[in-house]
Amino acid sequence: MKKYIVEKLDSDVTEHCDSIIEAYHSDPNKNANEDVVWLQIPQSDLWKDSRDHIYNTVSAHIMQYLKEFEGLVPTLQLQDIGYQINHHQKDVSTESARYDSFSSTQFAFLFGLTLFLNDVDDGGEMTFPDLDVSVVPKKGKVVIYPAAFPILRGHNAPVTNDMYTVSTYIVAQTTHQSAQE
Repeated sequence: MKKYIVEKLDSDVTEHCDSIIEAYHSDPNKNANEDVVWLQIPQSDLWKDSRDHIYNTVSAHIMQYLKEFEGLVPTLQLQDIGYQINHHQKDVSTESARYDSFSSTQFAFLFGLTLFLNDVDDGGEMTFPDLDVSVVPKKGKVVIYPAAFPILRGHNAPVTNDMYTVSTYIVAQTTHQSAQE
């Protein structure tokens, strides 16, 4: 299963990370739980350039992932579920390991994708405890992992500074509509 967790540094997206963090801080529509402050990226003009760039980055990486692991996923109509910016606060935010698997009558989660928006020198690692895999947060790093398999995933608390990520899930449509005659 380790081979299906892919991490790549994307130098093209690195130049946009700071502007995404700035847009996040200027948007008043954040949500919070005890560990993470988050924002679902809206369909507004403020976010248009960032959203478009994130979409292009995600699409390119997912296409490369599917080529690399051809046959892993049957040919299905894939889509993302939107993008969420996560603000993991220094010495506070930790995400307990959890299973991301989810399905409904309409969609099945296939892959998770995380884009790190900044470097964290100590802490903040994305962890896959069952597989003994740990991903160090680095600005512009994209991590793709299966969400349709029972794989535990979490984040360690960032120690040296706050950590910002963009996350999404890639889903496949599972319902079929019959053609009308």
